[in-house]
Amino acid sequence: MSRHSNSPPPSDGGDGHEDDPPVETPAPTLAEADGSSGKKKLDNRNFVLAFGKEFYTVPRECVEFDAGRPVSTANGLEAFKLHDSKSFPLWTGANISERHMIKLVVTNGGERQVGWYMTFKVGGHESDDVCILRAVHKTIAEKLYNMWTGKDVPAERKDKYSSLLSEKPSFVAQINPKNRWVELKEAPDNVLYSRPKKEPVKSSKREREDDDDATSSATTNKGALALAPQHNKHNKHNNQEAEPVQPGFGSGAQIFMQTPGCVTISESYLRFLIENQQR
Repeated sequence: MSRHSNSPPPSDGGDGHEDDPPVETPAPTLAEADGSSGKKKLDNRNFVLAFGKEFYTVPRECVEFDAGRPVSTANGLEAFKLHDSKSFPLWTGANISERHMIKLVVTNGGERQVGWYMTFKVGGHESDDVCILRAVHKTIAEKLYNMWTGKDVPAERKDKYSSLLSEKPSFVAQINPKNRWVELKEAPDNVLYSRPKKEPVKSSKREREDDDDATSSATTNKGALALAPQHNKHNKHNNQEAEPVQPGFGSGAQIFMQTPGCVTISESYLRFLIENQQR
């Protein structure tokens, strides 16, 4: 029996063949959902702001400049290294230009706050990184602004990016979206931007114990050397009578008795030992 025997007949004008069953399509990424995937200019992106470990939706009215060009990197680690770096030569060496910037503007305490951000295209892959805003550090943003508005920059270029360069980015920390924008309940799961793994920190407890042992040993030896003349009646080098040791606590005895781990004896017993040694 044909597997199509229970299917309704084809409609008039059909070719007599039933359509293939529908294929389930996976949910789109942030980039695909707003049509911003691909190699060309990305228009009308729905931005998400990364702030700490959370993500917030960015209202479109806060975006005053977006040329639709993410920064291309070979991998997620390279994206992090550039974004995290405060070395200006690294930024200029990466050929960062005005078209890579996104300008956000908010009112903070009655004052206008301007923030510069960037997005990434990682390894040529489709990911949500093209819609996730990463704040440009204020020192880098200031240097980029000064470079792009310098006297040697053609007026035509300045006019082209006038929406970005009409005002300096605020020399403050990035825009705080808390209590301002909507926080995403679930973080984007298709993100290639990645931080380097931290090396596990070795416990220093044993190292401190070893240091204490070494210090104790060195101090004990020092005390033993200080007390050495008290145990010899004659000097080995000139075979002369050794000077008598005065009763009491000498410097060597003080060092010895202050050394961690040593047994403390009473002053009267120490005097007894010294007197017997001199006889």
